[in-house]
Amino acid sequence: MTTSFGRRLLDAAPGDALDLEREAGRSEAFAPLDRLLDHVVRQSLGGTRVAELSKTRARGHQLAVPALTESDLDWASLARSREAIQRNGFWSVPEKSSVRVGPLATAWSLRARGRFGPQVSHDERARLALDSPTAILTWAALVPAADLLYRPVYLRTVEAGEADRETQIAEWAAVADTLSALGLSDLPAFQAIRYGGGWSQLPVEDRHHALLDYCDALLQALPDDAGSRLRLHLAHPLVEKYYDRARQDGTALQKRVVIAALRPHLVAVWGGDWPAFVAYLGESVHAQEHVATALPDIDLAQAPAADLDTVASATGTTTEDVAAVAAAVFGADALDAADGPDRVAVLRRFWDAFDAEHARQTSASPTSLWGLVDSGSLGPAPDDSGVYGHDLYRSRLPAPLVADIESLWGGHAWSRNPERTVTEWSPHARMAQAIGPALAFWEGVALTAWFVCEGPYSRTDLPGLLEYHAREIAALADAGASIDPAFLDAISKAERLLGPPQEVWRDEKTLPTESGLFNITTRVGGGTRRDGFERVRELITAARRAWADQHLDSYLRARRTLALEGAAERYHVAVNARGGKPPTIKQTAKQAAEAVNLWLGGDLAAFYRLIREKSPAPITDGRLMTRPPDLALADLYERLVASLNPNDDSDASWTARRLLDPATTYVRWLEATGEAPSPDRIKDVVYHRDVLGGTDEEAWRTFVRAVEASCLAPDSDPSPPVPVEPVPTVQGNARSQTPSTTPTLPSVRQAPPTRGAIADPPRPEAPADPANKPWWKRLFGG
Repeated sequence: MTTSFGRRLLDAAPGDALDLEREAGRSEAFAPLDRLLDHVVRQSLGGTRVAELSKTRARGHQLAVPALTESDLDWASLARSREAIQRNGFWSVPEKSSVRVGPLATAWSLRARGRFGPQVSHDERARLALDSPTAILTWAALVPAADLLYRPVYLRTVEAGEADRETQIAEWAAVADTLSALGLSDLPAFQAIRYGGGWSQLPVEDRHHALLDYCDALLQALPDDAGSRLRLHLAHPLVEKYYDRARQDGTALQKRVVIAALRPHLVAVWGGDWPAFVAYLGESVHAQEHVATALPDIDLAQAPAADLDTVASATGTTTEDVAAVAAAVFGADALDAADGPDRVAVLRRFWDAFDAEHARQTSASPTSLWGLVDSGSLGPAPDDSGVYGHDLYRSRLPAPLVADIESLWGGHAWSRNPERTVTEWSPHARMAQAIGPALAFWEGVALTAWFVCEGPYSRTDLPGLLEYHAREIAALADAGASIDPAFLDAISKAERLLGPPQEVWRDEKTLPTESGLFNITTRVGGGTRRDGFERVRELITAARRAWADQHLDSYLRARRTLALEGAAERYHVAVNARGGKPPTIKQTAKQAAEAVNLWLGGDLAAFYRLIREKSPAPITDGRLMTRPPDLALADLYERLVASLNPNDDSDASWTARRLLDPATTYVRWLEATGEAPSPDRIKDVVYHRDVLGGTDEEAWRTFVRAVEASCLAPDSDPSPPVPVEPVPTVQGNARSQTPSTTPTLPSVRQAPPTRGAIADPPRPEAPADPANKPWWKRLFGG
């Protein structure tokens, strides 16, 4: 029986692997990567800072690798871009990853920063978006290659003293084997710093020089084929794992071999091309392997009725019959709009009301408009002298608009239990989040103008607005809805429209002296104010309205489309990453929850309908709230304050606010599972036992009564329902292991009738290789 090249490579001595590869004629395909690795490591060992991180307020962390040549970048763009990797059939490159960039510049840091250099470079890391060939190449190849060479430096500095003697001996033996495989054995500079070489007897400065000598020795001793050797060393763990998981016939499934730790190895050496890796080994691709080189076209369901007419015409049946079949498969009436009400229209109504409120504000207005846009905080805000108006939107926005916002953004897809839609506790904040950076920028500008002019203080001044909102300005520019540069220049210079600062006093008191001959006045400084608010307001209003006339409608619809198409793309990426198997409902919820909560009211079933896929499980509406969340929380806050132990020294209002978040978790658990959580699932309640009743049981009982009276009792019912007894915690699947005698919710609080529940017929077998077909062709097997 002929032994495959992969098995011979696995059995070869580390120093012989490259010769074996050359004899088999399998090394030429890696020449560009080998040259790149060789060039970068020589630059690094020579003291060049080959990679740098920079951070700006607008763009966050940015990576630059100046050591890459133009030809390196051209090759990386063709072979190591995310698009190229996906064309090769690999879909598991993370969107972001924590990348340690510093080790690439270890030799530079030793020279530039002295003996503290390794610690500084070791800590130079960032969570980078792997959205460019440079970032992917750094994550997959450059940093792992640098780690191979600089491992002794970090064992002697950053990681010194962390391991026992046996562990250190094993680690240094592994380093010696690595250097030998790279053609760098018997380096005197390495022997001087390795374990047992007399390192502990060296003075501090001599240790630093010994590390520098090691880097210099590596550079001088690097063989001409160093890049090839490094690449082979990066590939070796993948080869080992393949044969560890291979069957007797030499085949293995990618999902069993390429575990998370080995994804960079496959990307670095083969660009994620699994068939190419298997061919390199001289093996055959597993018969059940699924390699998809493209995603289906992302086509959100917008006009289902028209689609059904097309299906009916193509199949020789009626639209109603097709709709019935679609309803059975997708769990909804396909003749209805696929994504429900037009949330963009509601956002436009909110914007008009927001604009009108800010446009009519004057210096004589009693309060600021901070609070018109909900911040998402739970319950009444702490005393801040009226600066922030909690729930200001409820009194300043039209009541029908408030009701529409709470209806459309009132549901939440909870990834912990996505089969039931639960209550969104901050629907107005989620609505504001849907509008995104446009609202954050224009509200921030308007509030800054108010607080600079009317006091008492502002987070930034007018000249600092551009820097303070740099992230929002950049995001709007990226979205094609740029802020007019003339306005940005004008607002940064708008202080010339204002009068001089005037001291604002508060708590002023005048008291007569005992003699009555004179009075004593006391007052406390409360910031400053400046005349001229109306002039700055007009400048902002004109620019805001001009921006909205030009960009708002297209901007809002683009945000909706991009969010939902992005979630749909992540769904299909997960399908391909799982070998053609659809993700579970929990996996889908984790990937799509943000888009679903912002644009579909938390209705995960609507998301499945929108992308024309079958939900793996029925999705129902489990919401039990009987009043708007903010009003319920305000009532709960008052009940908690009233029920707290008045003899305790703690601040009752502070404790009540701390209990609001556990209360939302309690209600959400009820809605998601139909069962009351036990106290050990919400431990913050027991933490406040002293002010809630003295014992754990009394504290929990007091808490539950207050929550259910405020959040679950109908408004027309003057008496709260009986508190729900907690379900004992069980290990594993709590819902499946709970005894049949476990108390559940009383009938008065059973979930309302299902809104848009999805039927659960058997799912048809998915094809081995998904094709870019319309949903109706997939439905009818065409």
